[in-house]
Amino acid sequence: MSELTAQLSNRFSDAYRHLVLADLRRELLRIEETKPSASDLAYLISTASRLALNADIDSPVAGAQCQLAYDIAVRAPRFANGSRDIVMPLCEAILSRIGNFPARRLLVDANMELKRVSDPFVDLESAVREEENKFEDTPEGVTLTDFQVRLLKALRAKSSVSISAPTSAGKSYTLEHCCPVKTRTESVG
Repeated sequence: MSELTAQLSNRFSDAYRHLVLADLRRELLRIEETKPSASDLAYLISTASRLALNADIDSPVAGAQCQLAYDIAVRAPRFANGSRDIVMPLCEAILSRIGNFPARRLLVDANMELKRVSDPFVDLESAVREEENKFEDTPEGVTLTDFQVRLLKALRAKSSVSISAPTSAGKSYTLEHCCPVKTRTESVG
């Protein structure tokens, strides 16, 4: 990912580094002396929104871009101060755009008390993306991440699949719910 941040502007690299360091100081050391500026937060969220547009592309660069977008979307609301009601829906939209609905749910749940400024276009995009990631074989109310959708499609299309993903990507959950489906499909067909 450091190669990707090097390719992006110096402003992005500096603002992103500052956001991560401020968040780590806050979470690990309980030090809140340094905060990203409002203009840097706005710039990072805007960039993250554009990076998240590559979520449908299956490449290492697109994956790294989506990881940066995710990282910004989960960290930025902690520093939004008086503009959290505006920042939250934008970060939720970024997480929807990259298909990380569990992270979006955690973000929403952690900020339930917040009055949100709603944007109907952002809400519509989020609703459509969420609907795209629902499958008939998943339990009611479960929305899969983009990774889980790609894994499910690969399992249905092939007899063997190699899986490599970070912890909590949803490998086990998908396999628990997809392997019986695959077996049933093969025995019927």
